[in-house]
Amino acid sequence: MILNKSSKAIFYVLLAAGSLSAGALINGCGQKNNSGYKLTGNVVEDGKNLVQLNCTKCHALVPVDALNKNVWRYHALPSMASYLGVSHYSTGYYKSEKDTGGLSLVEWQAIVAYYEKMAPDTLTSPAKPTPLINDLAGFKIKTPPPGKHFVFTTLAAIDPNTHKIYTSDQLNATFNEWDNNFNLRKVDTLPSPAVSAAFDKGPAGTKDILLSCVGETQLKRAPRRKHSLPAT
Repeated sequence: MILNKSSKAIFYVLLAAGSLSAGALINGCGQKNNSGYKLTGNVVEDGKNLVQLNCTKCHALVPVDALNKNVWRYHALPSMASYLGVSHYSTGYYKSEKDTGGLSLVEWQAIVAYYEKMAPDTLTSPAKPTPLINDLAGFKIKTPPPGKHFVFTTLAAIDPNTHKIYTSDQLNATFNEWDNNFNLRKVDTLPSPAVSAAFDKGPAGTKDILLSCVGETQLKRAPRRKHSLPAT
């Protein structure tokens, strides 16, 4: 159906007022009901069913109370109209020559009426979260001594066999080892910072550390005299 300028202006005024009767008038001019849903006249039932049938084809159902009435009216619904074959001007809706599919105008107006009726005027503030309890269940936190330089850690991993901690630093690409007392030992300087480490036994019981570096994968075998494990 083609609307001239004067008829469009009339329809914009009627539709901006949220009139379902205007949608029925346009629909009576031969526009087909494209969704297959039969309107009942119940604003809540029709709106809820049409939203469930059509709006969940591309995304999960957004609860009607997730946004306030003005956000639905001026932002969400105008943005979504085109995806369902309806054009809009300001807060008014119409079917243009290019809107050959999707919902009929009266179906879309049923959705609009549903949000106008059911969306809250304002959103209630969420309840404040319960404050966290400072309870470590008998454990104590041990921290390393303060450093003298800035560090950008890209890796923190624990060797399950020795329980030592290994880290890598983005600034200098070092691979470091920490013992149980947080004594630091530099193992090596890598071509690029490590982001992942896997610990395994190599031939003859030696310990292998497989490092994934930024842009590179490199196998580093720790010296046997310091990281050897008994062969099994």
